[in-house]
Amino acid sequence: MRKRTFFFSWHENCSELKIKNRGFRELKMKNLVSEALKKQTLSVTRIMLMFSLLIGVAFSSPVIAQQTLLEQGITYYRAESYEEALKVLKKARKMEPDSSMAAYYLGITYKKLQNYRKAQPNLEAAVTLTPEIPGAVLELAELYYQLNELKKAEKNVKLAEEKGIRPAQTVFLKGLIFLKEGKNPEAIKAFNTAKELDKTLTQTADYQIGLAYLKKKEFSPAKQVFQEVVITDPNSDIAAFADQYIEMMAREEEEAKPFKFSLGLAYQYDDNVLLKPSDATVAANITDENDFREVLTFKGEYGKRYSDRYGIKLQYSLYRSHQHDLGKYNVFSNNFTMAPTYYLGKNMMSFPLTYNRTLVDDRDYLSTAGITPLYNFMIGMTQMGQVFFKFQRKDFLRTPLNADENRDSDNFVVGGGWFRFFNRNKGFFGLRYELNKEDTDGNNWRYIGNKGTISLLVPFKEKFRLNVSSSAFIQDFQETHTIFNKKRKDKIYTISTLLAYKLRKDLELQLQYIHIRDDSNLIIYDYERNIYSLGVEYKF
Repeated sequence: MRKRTFFFSWHENCSELKIKNRGFRELKMKNLVSEALKKQTLSVTRIMLMFSLLIGVAFSSPVIAQQTLLEQGITYYRAESYEEALKVLKKARKMEPDSSMAAYYLGITYKKLQNYRKAQPNLEAAVTLTPEIPGAVLELAELYYQLNELKKAEKNVKLAEEKGIRPAQTVFLKGLIFLKEGKNPEAIKAFNTAKELDKTLTQTADYQIGLAYLKKKEFSPAKQVFQEVVITDPNSDIAAFADQYIEMMAREEEEAKPFKFSLGLAYQYDDNVLLKPSDATVAANITDENDFREVLTFKGEYGKRYSDRYGIKLQYSLYRSHQHDLGKYNVFSNNFTMAPTYYLGKNMMSFPLTYNRTLVDDRDYLSTAGITPLYNFMIGMTQMGQVFFKFQRKDFLRTPLNADENRDSDNFVVGGGWFRFFNRNKGFFGLRYELNKEDTDGNNWRYIGNKGTISLLVPFKEKFRLNVSSSAFIQDFQETHTIFNKKRKDKIYTISTLLAYKLRKDLELQLQYIHIRDDSNLIIYDYERNIYSLGVEYKF
């Protein structure tokens, strides 16, 4: 039996990553939340300021010129010209250091520009100076919330409650603080109260309630609340975020199922089943090397996460190929995996134990067993690094031609990878490298190998996905070949493309092409191979 080299690309689509990746969405939500805190009936002061703005627009610069610096700054602020307002209000604050109004407007201008640290001393002064500006307490509380100084935020929210300042916004902010502290039931109660006090806060409050349920891992009520957010105003930014969470939870619920199965059936054409050498002078006696075959695959998996730290996955997979003409090359392979897993926040340590037994022509051919400690770690929100070590024992179950051809071995592998996720973690680009030493019992098969793999997964148009991978595997054999009297060196290049189309949620049509080129300095091992495949896969 000729040597067969199997290649693979790895992709971990862990749910932990998806949950954590909502952080960038919540960052985008900051401005929306800040605006929600201000949705209240206009006070008399605000109406007068708006009136002043209208007069300023009507009479342009002459009116602004007649205003004090503070009045000019307020006019710019109301016109949302925050950079201009900042320039003027800084001067006004310097000229009137005891003015609570100057401190207040300079503080909220810095806050609008998201310069929270410079906003802090000004809003703190606005709370203590006279005359008292009631809204300053709530603005300061929200500022502390943005700075993650939750104890100070709570203190000011309590003060705002005692003074009856904007009750709806106050209790809404209270809910945000509870949510950040992980007090999810208290947060839900606060957001419901905010909705009752001010109906304009309904959609924003419902969104936050959905997040609270999500943090409690109560997916059903979370999904229901997010659906209400979308129905309230389908065209809003918040509805778009809620819709993403609904989609994410659907994937989470699917992945949370302890038992998963898949069944595949493919029809293939292989133009070089026998690995016929490229040199015709060597391969003159090898004919009819191409053949059609049917391939049956099955995979069953049980996965259980016992806590935030520990989990386990058990997996069985089957591969069965049936050649039309070359029946001696029918393959039947059984693979068993047990993978205990330890979670470290966003990172993961796994210890897969594997055993495989392969039959060719219904006779024992190969038995392997191994362990592959693997560590995956996040780099930011969209990148993942990977390091691993692998030990595998291979036992070829047929008697070799001679001792030098004995391929029984201990295989040692070290490697690492980098993955960049995109399109809401549905797609990725990956690089992987591994160094291995195949320490065989026979001299002719002992080598050191270097393998690099590039892989790309691109989902597009909802139902389509394209998976492309390419690898180069350089094998430097350590001993002089006993037959050819020189050291062997192989360069094995592989390209694989898979185009898949979802016929239904659980049924996928797959079109695949694989090209293998083994460029060897020993012509008997030099060959090309092309495999074309059309199949379906059913997941249940």
